[in-house]
Amino acid sequence: MESYFSKMLSGLESELAAYIKLPKRSHSVAIPIVENNILKHWDVEGSLVLLIGRAKWDDLEPGNQNKLKKAFETTLTRYFLEALAYYQGQPIRVSSVTLNEKKTRGWLRVLVEIDYLPSFPIDLKVVNKEQKWLLQDIRVQGIRYSKMKRNWYSEQLKVSINHLIAELENKNNSFFKTTKKVD
Repeated sequence: MESYFSKMLSGLESELAAYIKLPKRSHSVAIPIVENNILKHWDVEGSLVLLIGRAKWDDLEPGNQNKLKKAFETTLTRYFLEALAYYQGQPIRVSSVTLNEKKTRGWLRVLVEIDYLPSFPIDLKVVNKEQKWLLQDIRVQGIRYSKMKRNWYSEQLKVSINHLIAELENKNNSFFKTTKKVD
């Protein structure tokens, strides 16, 4: 399992190395990196269940589930692009993998190696779905994304599912509109 994630991170790292060497970096080049190396390995539905709860997810009509998935995928893309602005070629290494007894879920710890600071650990919740390991959540210094954002998602969902989707889309559109000037 460590080799599976090491290979995944190695692919990401090589694409990022090529990206940061570009004289002009753009979202049109970075977005395929996100799609091929992050979204392809992310359990979007599982993350949304963590954010809004299983019962609320199951109550959504399939069309709304799909709209929410799409908005959340764009949100993940935005998060990655925001983080990419700070990436300067720091190595990212698998540190450890801890799985439950059934080997169906666990935590992957990666270290971002920084020359002038101690290595920075990032924990990623992993789940095995249909014989494929997927990322589902992120934990930095003990703070899980899903727990930190759950209240915000719940508050938006109290208004309506369309409101939640619109709020995500507004944040995403605002980011892409603002950064388009940089591209």
